[in-house]
Amino acid sequence: MERRWPMSKMTYVGMDVHQKWIVVVWKRRGEKEGVCTTENTREGWKKLVDVFGTEKVWAAYEASSCGWGLHDWLTERGWKVSVLAPTHLPKSVRGRKTKTDERDARKILEVLMAHGELGTTLPAVWVPPTKIREDRELVRRRLRLGERMAETKNGITSLLVMHGLERPEELKTAWTRKHVAWLKGLSGGRELPATTKSVLASLVRELEFLIEEEARGDEEVERLAKEAADGVIGHASWVMNPAQSVIRLEAERMRGPNLTRS
Repeated sequence: MERRWPMSKMTYVGMDVHQKWIVVVWKRRGEKEGVCTTENTREGWKKLVDVFGTEKVWAAYEASSCGWGLHDWLTERGWKVSVLAPTHLPKSVRGRKTKTDERDARKILEVLMAHGELGTTLPAVWVPPTKIREDRELVRRRLRLGERMAETKNGITSLLVMHGLERPEELKTAWTRKHVAWLKGLSGGRELPATTKSVLASLVRELEFLIEEEARGDEEVERLAKEAADGVIGHASWVMNPAQSVIRLEAERMRGPNLTRS
């Protein structure tokens, strides 16, 4: 059950989180504001808990590439933590010109306090469970492999076009084993200059690696799809259609089903 504390006794904490440090601005209603900076490490997080304790603390920071570690660690120690969608936070032209870490942390603090004390909207994103985060990474990895595969194939095609070479008529389908074998033959034959053969050989090696990795990735995504179909995990739709799923899931991460929840 979610904790409910009197808002007047709540310590609100706005945090501007970076890879190596966190700028913190905090305030309680009727009291002066405080500012500090700490390391973005477990030791730095512990300092925050030592300062504010574990009761009646409500913190917030923007969703970013820093991930969910800070949220999870502070939540486990009794804090209430909201992760906010950057695109839904108020911005002004003047604010963009005078942007500093402390200003950003204060902006987050103001949005959080306005919500806690006045009931305004809090643009909080949905924080997915660990299992879903892990599954997302697997699906994203598979999609990144596909992007790299396309880049590699385009590189090979461009190289062949540059030297006026076309796939033999008997190789009706591109990128099959026979086609890759023909490309290998080119990289060791006499049709191309030495430097071009070296580049082609490198691209073909990369292509073969990506083909193997894509096959492994497909097996893993199929495993997730089977788990979803069997009811082991709850996000069947995004596992079954990974190409569309990551786009939708990223939108969910920023928007979340509890966008206006406290």
